[in-house]
Amino acid sequence: MKKTITACILLAAMLSAASCASPGSGNVYHTLYTGDGTRSPETVYITLPPETVIITVPVPVTREPDTGTGESVPVTAPVTESPVTGPSESSGTESVSTVMVTMETAVKDLGGGSKATLKYPSLKGLSSETVENKLNSQLAVIAEYDFIADEHCKDYADRIAEGKKVTYSVKDCDVTKITGLLISVRWTAEYSVGDAEPTLLIFTHYMNVSTGKEIKAKDIFSDFGSILTLLENGKMTPVYSAPGFETSTDMAAMIKQYRAGLAYNIFPATYVSGDSLFVAVTAGGTAGGYAEYKIPLSSVSDYLKITF
Repeated sequence: MKKTITACILLAAMLSAASCASPGSGNVYHTLYTGDGTRSPETVYITLPPETVIITVPVPVTREPDTGTGESVPVTAPVTESPVTGPSESSGTESVSTVMVTMETAVKDLGGGSKATLKYPSLKGLSSETVENKLNSQLAVIAEYDFIADEHCKDYADRIAEGKKVTYSVKDCDVTKITGLLISVRWTAEYSVGDAEPTLLIFTHYMNVSTGKEIKAKDIFSDFGSILTLLENGKMTPVYSAPGFETSTDMAAMIKQYRAGLAYNIFPATYVSGDSLFVAVTAGGTAGGYAEYKIPLSSVSDYLKITF
């Protein structure tokens, strides 16, 4: 059953506070997305029926399982996956509001039996409805454009024209962090042509909840080269590696490539969850696959332009 996931997040209401570098448009990583909001999802999208999961800040996950009676019984369980987190501390008389985050699932018919299954967050409850609509529209566009512009997928139309079946499917879409300034979003996906093994992909983006625009990585990191040095020197903790990734990937070569890309504001995929920064190293060319590493934010605070 295809699904929509709804998360209920307690968020400090001072969403208009923005004491960081001005946001930009387009966190570029294996995409050409510009974040200017000029594109919109195509009408062939189908929004699928919802299934609800409620997440409360900062610790518990409350699930509403199907009891078979048509009623939902709230059950509180420990967090077993990266929770959506909001500000852990408040100051003064800051008020608290509720922001609903709905994970939308949509299917795009590519023709010839091929399809793309997309997922993206949709927020409800921001202080400005105009900003909220803009942000949600941006997220929908990003979900599509990460697919059609990724270096592994961008020739999908040619493969279909050759009579091959193309399948693209977002497996996970998570709002990994939410603060009074931004949300951090992580997507993982699979792409396959014909009977070939699927290529594993990862995409990440930061969105400003005060403007509805995407925040460029260059407006978040002041010295990403030093963060790459920490990765190179084994100071980051590995948290995931796609099957066969480590044995088929020359990490030194990948880091050298990332360093070269920084001159053009091309960054690896990064996201924030809890009190850690996560960096994904992705294989280029046709190989695909990725590995994720994490490090405490306190260890990279000197290389950040903003405070999470």
